[in-house]
Amino acid sequence: MENLHNIIQALRRMNRSEPAMLATIIHVEGSAYRKEGTTMLVDKNGSMTGVLSGGCLEQDVAARTEEVWKYGARTVEYDMRGYDPLSWGQGSGCNGSVLVHMEPLRTEEVDRLFTIEALLQEGKEAAVLRVEKGTQLETFLVPAGEIPVGQKMGRFIAPSGEVMYAQLIKPKRRLVIFGAGTDVEPLVHMASMSGFSVTLADWREERCQTHIYPSADAVHCGFPEKLAEQVPVSASDFVLLMTHHFQYDKELLESLIPRRPAYLGILGSKARAEKLLEGQELPEWVTSPIGLSIKAEGPEEIAVSILAEIIHLSKHVAIKEAAG
Repeated sequence: MENLHNIIQALRRMNRSEPAMLATIIHVEGSAYRKEGTTMLVDKNGSMTGVLSGGCLEQDVAARTEEVWKYGARTVEYDMRGYDPLSWGQGSGCNGSVLVHMEPLRTEEVDRLFTIEALLQEGKEAAVLRVEKGTQLETFLVPAGEIPVGQKMGRFIAPSGEVMYAQLIKPKRRLVIFGAGTDVEPLVHMASMSGFSVTLADWREERCQTHIYPSADAVHCGFPEKLAEQVPVSASDFVLLMTHHFQYDKELLESLIPRRPAYLGILGSKARAEKLLEGQELPEWVTSPIGLSIKAEGPEEIAVSILAEIIHLSKHVAIKEAAG
């Protein structure tokens, strides 16, 4: 879903009078590189923001921009299940069918995207509903609660018998990192690229600089007792303690455990983490050490191991949230 966040930012930099197209995967059958709700922006020069596949579809979709701009929205099926040399299945690496809806980004469509952006900035979900009307799809921005439970993405049949396509858009998952050492720099950059909204917090003013962490969405400076107020942590947040300062980690951990974020990871060994709690056993939902065990060395490899772990866990959290 991170595509749409980047697309909205790219759209703000574009000349709105020039041809541009939004392409959205609205239904998938079988195996595909990306799933329902994935979006891609194409400008008048064919430049793309976001991807719909592993390179199978993008060029054909981009080539339709001028046609869509002139004649209006259309929906195209890319069937990659066949082995006909002339079909999309040849060498695609997928074994599924992908339905892509393409719409020109004129005033109505652009306003809809900006409304979605405003909802996301407020921490709210947004929902797009596309309804089959003959051979066309009509697109509506609706309250997220109006999409039936279990039909948050893809095609479904409404009680009225109408065929509908749902797209639920959620705010970025927030990753809060306490600690702004040099080892955190690649992690902030990689996490932001992977679709997280990164909040960074540290007590050192010389490290709490946006030019050091241009990918961070927010940077806070203060000692633990101040940061507890500045950086409220919710049950949906992912949190990392990486200060390398025992006493500050101890104070932060004591304030974070009662909040019970979706993920709380502590850099260092489990023995060190237990010392932070003065010998008490760590709650089973607190992770230490953090990161996948890939024998990582250096800031970049450690960042990869940590990010791989939280991406994996964030998918499970998202499934639980959707089920709940």
